[in-house]
Amino acid sequence: MARYKLSDFKGDGAVLLQHPGTANFGDLSTQVGRWLMNKGFEVEVLRAGSGGVLVQGKEPANLKTTIGASAPLEVELSPDSRGTRVDVRMGKVSGSVWMARLFTYSWVALGVTFLPLKKELETFVRDLVVHQGTPGTPDALTCIGVQETGRAEYPLGTEERRIDNSANGSEVTRSIKATKRWTQSCQIELERTQANRLGGDLKMFDIVTVSSQAEKTVRKKYAISSDVEQTFEEQITLTVPKSTSVLLRMDWKKIVQHGYIRFINQHGQIVDIPYQVDVGVTFDQWQSEF
Repeated sequence: MARYKLSDFKGDGAVLLQHPGTANFGDLSTQVGRWLMNKGFEVEVLRAGSGGVLVQGKEPANLKTTIGASAPLEVELSPDSRGTRVDVRMGKVSGSVWMARLFTYSWVALGVTFLPLKKELETFVRDLVVHQGTPGTPDALTCIGVQETGRAEYPLGTEERRIDNSANGSEVTRSIKATKRWTQSCQIELERTQANRLGGDLKMFDIVTVSSQAEKTVRKKYAISSDVEQTFEEQITLTVPKSTSVLLRMDWKKIVQHGYIRFINQHGQIVDIPYQVDVGVTFDQWQSEF
């Protein structure tokens, strides 16, 4: 069984992450809180501001072990002239450090133990502060694929043509040109954006940047240079029997391609941005004789 020193738990083992500038502690508290929640902790931000943050993670009440009250995990982040200090430590129970709890506590129900968790959390914060730069700086995004998910049709109105041959004793053949003007455009659906569980949510990304990149990707894939009006034309040939009138009805519809663009940043966080793009128009043809 591993033997730990009391200082392993009390907070004497704070680490200094050296980096230029000052960290965005508000953003850091959000990301550390999300990280702890992904581990199963109930999270409370006890302090947050330019002077640093203190985030506390507690074992969910329904998972407490038989010892009783749970010693919480505390993460304190504070500014230093050389960068950011990170202190991951066990908290206090009833105003004093519970010695027995410190040496036996393992958060068994959550599947984590203190020292490995401390090291993993310090590495997480180091990646945010040192490698990424000041938290809150937009990540570089890379498009890793465009996935088409299906097509849909939307009505554009109905057009009718009547060919009257009721006074003629022989059949006639008529050629009709069906014409529809339409504008090809694409739409990025940020409100339907989904991030995987590594990504948290869209707040992890610069929304303006990812929206712009997504639109450029879609326009390139479908060769859309701008919202230019286009014309659809199709010839329809009708044979109208003698002494008969024919009513031609065209139910116009727009064809829309749906899909999503997948992006990834340097931390492996993935976000899927849904899109829809107009790819054509067509019509359903109906005719009746009377």
